[in-house]
Amino acid sequence: MKVSSSLMLLWSFLCVSSTDAQKATSCSDNMASFKPGATNAKGRCMNWVKGKSYTYPDDFKDASDVAILNVVDIYKCPTSKKRIIISNGVPDHTVKQGNGNIPCEIRWAITLPLVTEKPEGEIQEIPIRGIIAMSANGVPAYGPQEVGSDNAVDPTGQIQDAQFWYGHATMQKVWHFHNPYMGKEAPDKDTLL
Repeated sequence: MKVSSSLMLLWSFLCVSSTDAQKATSCSDNMASFKPGATNAKGRCMNWVKGKSYTYPDDFKDASDVAILNVVDIYKCPTSKKRIIISNGVPDHTVKQGNGNIPCEIRWAITLPLVTEKPEGEIQEIPIRGIIAMSANGVPAYGPQEVGSDNAVDPTGQIQDAQFWYGHATMQKVWHFHNPYMGKEAPDKDTLL
């Protein structure tokens, strides 16, 4: 699978980590200001069931009926020439819970270059699994295959909930997209970060 040069640039510079990051107030060359912590730290989980649709923000609640809303901060750091995205991985749009994997807050801290350049040499394919990009709403986009090598976006495949624009959760409770619309029912030029 060949990919567009803009997605390739994003993928080639993506440095992924999850963190229990405390909210930073400014950019600096000191990366410690973003308090990296435990990998894939989970927060609260949605109180959802398979087969139902959930409207944002009204239906985004935990078992105690406390709201779990999308949180994303994007920092542009001219001194370090980095863009830092810190989010809780919760979508900010209506979703349909298509599988039994309820999503939880996942603390993401993603570092990208502030200005990208086309990599030299032969363009490579993106990975078929795992995170390949981060949407502007702080929800990760994964490659085109599920963990069992199923095509995530095949409308006739075994995995029926991964193909849609609104995404789905993994067995580890991570909400993510496979569809290139990345959480937008009607994408525009600003859909991808």
